[in-house]
Amino acid sequence: MARGRAVASSLRCTECGAPVLIADQYILDYFRGTPVSCPTCNVALDWWRVVLGEIRENFMLNHAFLPIGAKTNIFTVKLRSGERAHYKLTDYGVPQDARVLYVNYTPSGREGGVLFPAEIHGNVPTRPWPRHEVTLWPVPFGSARDLMENEVDDTWGRLVEAFQAYVAEGYTECLVPANVAVEASLTLYLTDYISKFVGRQWAERFLQEAATYSYQLNVVLPLITSFAGISPLPEQVRGLLNRLRDLRNQMAHRGKLDTELTKHEAAELLCAALFGFRYMRFIQSGLRLE
Repeated sequence: MARGRAVASSLRCTECGAPVLIADQYILDYFRGTPVSCPTCNVALDWWRVVLGEIRENFMLNHAFLPIGAKTNIFTVKLRSGERAHYKLTDYGVPQDARVLYVNYTPSGREGGVLFPAEIHGNVPTRPWPRHEVTLWPVPFGSARDLMENEVDDTWGRLVEAFQAYVAEGYTECLVPANVAVEASLTLYLTDYISKFVGRQWAERFLQEAATYSYQLNVVLPLITSFAGISPLPEQVRGLLNRLRDLRNQMAHRGKLDTELTKHEAAELLCAALFGFRYMRFIQSGLRLE
């Protein structure tokens, strides 16, 4: 079986532009106030700035996926003039249940000329993505890269949806799934925590009827982290999550926003959703952030 070549995910240093390999530890370091050192120029990096910069620029229309854990696999498909080529992603090491977020075909050729790979589809070109089996037709014009992500659970899946909407320039469409990803993660954490003292039924009723998301984020969570000796969610992140919640409510109540959402603001909100989501995962796993 042919195998693809996995490529390590990296973001660019905000000072020298050199690649910095992505590690879960770096968001944890951000919450702890520990800078990340660039391996090339040794400058202390603010990981928030690094991630936000990549989301805003979204180089090659796929780099916004990297901070949420997307992985890259590169492989070659041989094309012959006048012949169809068929490939299965699983033949190149891509898991069957992987969510394919981005595909890039890079044609190359020598003395025979360049053949550009065109995908062949049936009567329904709008078929749902992802697709794991593809047929190509070589078009004379003058390796494929697959970025995928395993969906760990529903809340993380919503975060992926938000980034997909952003990459597709659907800045308004990314608001609801981004908000859901953080809100659901926070509610799950608080439900488990409060259930230890009052039982699950009362914990769920309290969070559904009394302490809704705004109070959970701005009152209940800070109280719990303070009592537990856990570093609080940074104000920069919490402020943007409140802004995200407000915009989500505008969409839910009026079906539109009061003002148009720019790419710049959408990038900030997505970055906050990612950091907020990871913060909840860190404290839920028992990691201390002090």
